[in-house]
Amino acid sequence: MMYSSRFDCPDGWEAIDFSDAVTVVSTNKKKINQKQYLENGLYPVIDQGSSFIGGYSNDSDKVIKGNYPLIIFGDHTRCVKLIKSAFIAGADGVKVLEPKGFITPKLLEYFSHHLASCIKDKGYARHYQWLSKETIGIPPLNEQHRIVAKIEELFSELDKGIESLTTAKAQLQVYRQSLLKHAFEGKLTEQWRKDHQDELESSDELLACIQDEREASYQQQVADWQVAVKLWEENRKEENKPSKPKKVKRPNSITEEQLRNLPPLPKGWVWVTPQDICSDEPHSIGIGPFGSNLKVSDYTESGVPLVFVRNITKNNFTDNLHYITAEKYKELEAHSVKPLDILVTKMGDPPGDAEIYPAGKEKAILTADCLKFRVWPKFCSNLFYKHCINSVLIKKQLGFITKGVAQKKISVSRFNTVFFPMPSKEEQHEIASLVESKLEGINRFEVELEYNIKKSEALRKSILKKAFSGQLVPQDPDDEPASELLKRIAVEKAELEAQAKQEKAASRKPRKKTTAA
Repeated sequence: MMYSSRFDCPDGWEAIDFSDAVTVVSTNKKKINQKQYLENGLYPVIDQGSSFIGGYSNDSDKVIKGNYPLIIFGDHTRCVKLIKSAFIAGADGVKVLEPKGFITPKLLEYFSHHLASCIKDKGYARHYQWLSKETIGIPPLNEQHRIVAKIEELFSELDKGIESLTTAKAQLQVYRQSLLKHAFEGKLTEQWRKDHQDELESSDELLACIQDEREASYQQQVADWQVAVKLWEENRKEENKPSKPKKVKRPNSITEEQLRNLPPLPKGWVWVTPQDICSDEPHSIGIGPFGSNLKVSDYTESGVPLVFVRNITKNNFTDNLHYITAEKYKELEAHSVKPLDILVTKMGDPPGDAEIYPAGKEKAILTADCLKFRVWPKFCSNLFYKHCINSVLIKKQLGFITKGVAQKKISVSRFNTVFFPMPSKEEQHEIASLVESKLEGINRFEVELEYNIKKSEALRKSILKKAFSGQLVPQDPDDEPASELLKRIAVEKAELEAQAKQEKAASRKPRKKTTAA
């Protein structure tokens, strides 16, 4: 056993290398891979994943032999688990450790948690090589029990606090969705409509106005195109011929069956599709380019920024950006993003987290798993429709249209089948303002809860650090020092080994003597 001088031990403790506190239990030919996991079975499969149990198996030949409890260390993930009964090891990165007799398994689990958090994350490298070289202090046996009892007492109080914080956070999410549901069913502005009923343009009139203006805009685009073609011909067709503008296809009217699957709307509201309310500009609804059209090798350190899913989900369009050149932007301009566009994540379960590309930002390009939705600002509030997409009303529809797809994604064609409620523009702004005001309070409270949860987790680490350094409970001078404990266990082990040798020798049958003929 290697005694270490790297650890400043309290009185009565003994410092040793971690590798001398455990016996590595062989898992040779006993591991099973994830494809072999069952949903139920006789034995749990313990792997290095975050879940305590990865799956199950009925293969008794794979059960790990050892003196339980045993400790699992995730060689790649640095997770630590204390296993008290028969189990089977997951295939990759599982170290099975049997605590030696001079340290209680529970205390070694806590010490292992502390050490694992101190080891620098090396990615998918194997971390046990560093854990095994760490130094740990072995307290007197009675003090070990006191330390474990104190940790469990403090952790129990912490767990209650974290549970309350987590419950409050979940309730905030319920309240958030309840708020959005009321907003887009018209309940949030019910009194406002009564107060302004004689002042509002009906949604049917607003939709007809959008359609008339869209047709006029299209005719203007055709006229501009005809002029551009004439100039192209006069210039002897030196460049590519200008593309004829595409007319936005009018969606089919909503059917009775579709209406039955949607909640009732207030008087004066109508159901619309994205194509009804998108901007008259080309490519107002679109997705990022296919992977072959935008590769990692195209990224640059400056230029036109790219928008990724993480930018949308974190509402951060400033930090850790990737860029492309102006030339590459021109090639991908159909996938461009303008300030105040609604950006939507194409993936998720369900997909469809939405955020607005901030005002004042430079032009950008979408990446593959993002969708843009540019509403017509003259008639529609982008803030209203952003919150609408984030509500259960739209999330539910997005879940249906991606059902059965191997990797759940929203395509433009599927997105265009979603039905949005449309009140008057004045009411859209009123709803957006009310929702923003209420969400501001929710978000502020959510940040506070998240801070307190992280603070609690930091306190958990602090408790383990104090326990590891001998500062959690007072030392008792009457406790047998750990050095005596180690010597006694070493003597007992030697005696047991000697006894085993004697028994083995005694069990051997004496050879029969042969006599010469």
